[in-house]
Amino acid sequence: MGAQPSASPRPAGPILLRTKLAPPPVRAGLIPRARLDGLLETGAKGRLCLVDAPAGSGKTTLLGQWWRADHGGRRVAWLSLDDGDDDPVRFWSYVVEAFRVVEPGLGEGPLTLLQGPGAADVLTQVILPELLNELATSESDLVLVLDDYHLVTNAVCHASLGFFVDHLPANVHLMVATRVDPPLALARLRASGELVELRIAELGFTSAEADRLLGEAMGLELTADQTQRLWERTEGWAAGLYLAGLSLRGRPDPGPFIASFEAGHRHVVDYLGAEVLARQPEPLRSFMVRTSVLQRLSGPLCDAVLETEGSAELLAELEQANLFLIALDDHRDWYRYHHLFAQLVYLELTGRDPDLVPLLHRRAAAWHQANGDVEAAVHHATAAGDYQRATDLVTRHWLAFARRGRVATVGRWLDGLPDAVVAAAPSVAVAKVWIGGYRGVPKQELERWLAAADAGDPGAPVPDWAASVSFEAAIARAQFTYDDVGAVLEGARGAVELAGPGPSEASWMATAALGRNLYLAGRPAEARAVLGRVSLDQLPTERQPFVAVNILGVVSLLAGEQGDHATAAALARQAMGVVKAGGVSFNPLNGIASIALAGALARQGELAEAEELLEQVLPLLDIESFQIQYAEALLALAEVRQGRGDGDGAQAAAEEARRLVAGFADPGMLTARLERAGRAAPPAGGRRTAPGPAGELTERELVVLRLLATTLSQREIAQELYVSVNTVRTHVQGVYRKLGVASREEAVAAARDHGLLPGGAGPG
Repeated sequence: MGAQPSASPRPAGPILLRTKLAPPPVRAGLIPRARLDGLLETGAKGRLCLVDAPAGSGKTTLLGQWWRADHGGRRVAWLSLDDGDDDPVRFWSYVVEAFRVVEPGLGEGPLTLLQGPGAADVLTQVILPELLNELATSESDLVLVLDDYHLVTNAVCHASLGFFVDHLPANVHLMVATRVDPPLALARLRASGELVELRIAELGFTSAEADRLLGEAMGLELTADQTQRLWERTEGWAAGLYLAGLSLRGRPDPGPFIASFEAGHRHVVDYLGAEVLARQPEPLRSFMVRTSVLQRLSGPLCDAVLETEGSAELLAELEQANLFLIALDDHRDWYRYHHLFAQLVYLELTGRDPDLVPLLHRRAAAWHQANGDVEAAVHHATAAGDYQRATDLVTRHWLAFARRGRVATVGRWLDGLPDAVVAAAPSVAVAKVWIGGYRGVPKQELERWLAAADAGDPGAPVPDWAASVSFEAAIARAQFTYDDVGAVLEGARGAVELAGPGPSEASWMATAALGRNLYLAGRPAEARAVLGRVSLDQLPTERQPFVAVNILGVVSLLAGEQGDHATAAALARQAMGVVKAGGVSFNPLNGIASIALAGALARQGELAEAEELLEQVLPLLDIESFQIQYAEALLALAEVRQGRGDGDGAQAAAEEARRLVAGFADPGMLTARLERAGRAAPPAGGRRTAPGPAGELTERELVVLRLLATTLSQREIAQELYVSVNTVRTHVQGVYRKLGVASREEAVAAARDHGLLPGGAGPG
């Protein structure tokens, strides 16, 4: 950053649960379903197999049985998803680890790249292409099973999975179990024959399967008519049949019970669930109801939550009785309730003893905190309304999670806290600023939380890197430039004053922020003076990578402007070395290092490498809170493209920067950079990819032109091409300029006149 605050020691990254990387262990009484195994085998040979049906349809059981079958050398990776996986970095970290279970050694590069707050922004540009390339080189036929995908709602997760599906190599196949259709290109896959679907019609038990389940598996002695009636009443629904079987245990005459309920899933759950609970011994029933607040269960955890002993034995008893408890590992240390049954018993708890709910959550939070599971501790503390514990946990741990790419997870923690709670905890309000900055939220929202931090208790607890609450707010104010260099420069000056004299983490951060912002303000002499106080060979690169990167990057740019190209290149490479060593390659705060290295490469004549580097960093900076740096990178790209003889590309980048700068409150040195770019701009003309009027259109512009002829919006075009909306706008403006038009309709008409689109008479 400037500098982002750093944690020490460096966090080890997100904790991955190995129990999620295999299906639940086999339980007794499963019915083989050969007809569905055949459909799954067919699906496992295509691009995507979708198992889409309501809760309780037997999706996990079916896929788990198939997973354990002999697949003729095919390797099947498994991932059980939960609410916490609604974070792009965590989601893809688990996906890579799932592949590594069956293909050890695969994915080390992508796992390294999945670290740093900016990783989610370059999934489709950098990380997934590398993963897909590694998968393509595997000599194995690989299948990835994603179970409970409906728990994922993050738009970045969906978009990146869509990219992954679209680019799967021939030896890799995807199977997705879900309750709702995922937002993937299902219609296109269906039309191309690349989608196999198993829905409720296929998953429903046949009459013969129902007879085997109730008779052979559950040991019930029913007549053919009684089995048929149950099958009709439950409509072949797996959970309904199983609940009915549990309710029938021990009844001397099943006839009246079978005749007592109507069809329909909701009624079956309400009625049969209540029946099953009512028939359990009170100690067992009470145990199930009170532990329903837990997402995962173990003996020690349940003992702590219930303030009792012997929970491990009760869990074993529940599993043996097949009461919807699923073991998560072969050692039977961890379990979970079937999702449908968990909802049922939780409703029983909230209806019977609502005042007990927060107390149980509070005990669960304390146990998870003591056992190092921060995510679960925050979840239960928030659910309990124990906001003191929740804010303490967030204050201590948000930075470690954010630095390892878990920005979405921290954002979810913060979103779960009431605004009044956040405003009363200054360090949490500052965390809200940092996460909001990474998300690119409007500047007004960040100012609101900065004001809350300023107004908070000056003696409130702060992380070990902060000199005070006021310093936290000042250094946060100095980082996210938005459209106003003057504002961040003022924040940096305040941070320097608050950091105090003498070397410290706070003073390092403030110095780096001030030097960077003086450079952006167009005050190179002052920037040199400030950063000249820093001994470059003593930079705390391990503890403060962002400080080191920004100081090295700015000093490199200043050296380049003075004509000291050798020093500029050496410092830029040193900055990029810190980025890679720190595992923060895709943090937008490191954009200055990429810009500096691109400039050094360009001066050495390595223009192609410089252009590639800038095109990689642009998506990272293309958020509202980094618009100054985004425009700076565009102008650097314009200069590089001009050097390569790509006049059109140079002009497009410069025009996009000019459009942005025109709306900035204080663009700092960008005004002078724009003037320089305008004086140096050559006549249009560069790469040619088509004859005639399209001769000046690049390949990417031709692709965008064809999409302009559809009904897609520019945002939808960006999603289709996996680029930012600003990138699409740049291409669109290039198309308009080269075709001599001013609107989308005119561009389409002109393209058709010249045969560039269907409907024209030109060369095409």
